[in-house]
Amino acid sequence: MQLTADGLISLEKRATLKPYVARLSVERSFLTDEEVLANVGGTLFLNVESYPNYFLITFKLHKANKFLQLECGEGRTFNPKFLSWLMHNYKTVGFNSINYDLLLIWLAHRFQDASLLKRATEDIIIGNMRDWEVKKEYKFQTFNTPHIDLIEVAPLKGSLKLYGARLHTQSIQEQPFDINQPLYEFEIGELKKFNCKQLDITEELFNFMKERLDLRESMGNEYHENLMSKSDAQIAEVILANEITKLNGKRPAKPEIEAGTIYRYSVPSYIQYQTPELQKLLEKVKIAKFVVQPSGKIAIPEELKTIVKINKGVYKLGIGGLHSSEETVAYKATKELSIVDRDVQSYYPRIVTNLKLYPHSMGPAFIEVYEKIISTRLDAKKKKQLTRDKGLKIVINGAGGKFSDFWSTLYSPDLTIQMTVTGQLALLLFIEMLESSGIEVISANTDGVVMLVKKEKEEMLKQVVNLWENKTNFITEETRYSGYYARDCNSYIALVLE
Repeated sequence: MQLTADGLISLEKRATLKPYVARLSVERSFLTDEEVLANVGGTLFLNVESYPNYFLITFKLHKANKFLQLECGEGRTFNPKFLSWLMHNYKTVGFNSINYDLLLIWLAHRFQDASLLKRATEDIIIGNMRDWEVKKEYKFQTFNTPHIDLIEVAPLKGSLKLYGARLHTQSIQEQPFDINQPLYEFEIGELKKFNCKQLDITEELFNFMKERLDLRESMGNEYHENLMSKSDAQIAEVILANEITKLNGKRPAKPEIEAGTIYRYSVPSYIQYQTPELQKLLEKVKIAKFVVQPSGKIAIPEELKTIVKINKGVYKLGIGGLHSSEETVAYKATKELSIVDRDVQSYYPRIVTNLKLYPHSMGPAFIEVYEKIISTRLDAKKKKQLTRDKGLKIVINGAGGKFSDFWSTLYSPDLTIQMTVTGQLALLLFIEMLESSGIEVISANTDGVVMLVKKEKEEMLKQVVNLWENKTNFITEETRYSGYYARDCNSYIALVLE
């Protein structure tokens, strides 16, 4: 029986692999040779640590709480063929690993030199070297092995420690030693323990995201793409690009849009205000210059960085969406007063389809593909095909996020303006209509409003909602609350009325 990688390792020679076993602290246990063989095809979590005189790779076997460590530096070494065999025969999982850990692992496979690995670490982290630059500079190659990087898949953003805190992990520890200083023997022992703790959190995060990962596996099988390490927006880009390629006969390329390019907003016909303050705002929007920044992002013009007052409400515009400015408020529903939330269904996707917006690189074919995906998703939702429904929802909602991504084939800063500004102006129109009808809006946030509705205004609310939906071609969903308590528009507790 043999283990195969880029070389062959016979079982009779396994004794030469013993340096890979790093004796952990008493609360940790390490994998035996037999366990390594018995779990081939399983999942290993991985993490790398690099110091001037010491380099460490730690693996943790999924659901086993057993570890394996490879180290080099100052007389320490490991069998690079065994490292390659592990990477080829196990599925590995890391956090922020594609752009760092995997590069260092394959560099360590080529050169077991701690000081060289530390220089490469600095080039990646401090010098922002891209993967191809690192491989060219250090003359090594990486291999395509089964791997999942959790950093893009995980909801929200944050470090691994922050995700650990969110998951209420048992132990969180900062990097124990200065990464720029050589380690003493005792410190190496402590670093090994720290690395194991990091992998405990990685495993917890992996388990928490099972549904998201299963969904990516299902979609990947359907579209014949590896989506396991991709964010929602990245998945949208891959699938849309593939579908556009089928229609156009060629793959879309990232557009080249220079910094300093100026765009102006085109106002939809239904944006017509009654109050002087909103009319004045609209005139400013019409002549405003939206300039592409060196980062590729679009900045909101200075003249639009203003507050808008509608009765008691104060609102702020921004590229991210409209926000109200309430602070430390509390409301409780009564028999005579209802707290009503109206959210717009698929707000930004509907803006895209209503205004027939499409990225520069894809042309009008984008509209055909996008609307087909929306139609397919609605059909899946109706048939209760939950996985397909959720997967296509990711594509539909994720596309808009890529309009402002400089590195994306979907990059179209003018679409970002049309989508986000239209969303804000249409929501202000809704608020104006509600307030002028005697219905008080107490909060607004990107795609919906919360209002106080007196019993005698219930019929008026229905009329306003119907009128606004007909004007804009949007659809809203209603939720009623028994209580609404907010620190601000982004931090609140809403008690849904049963």
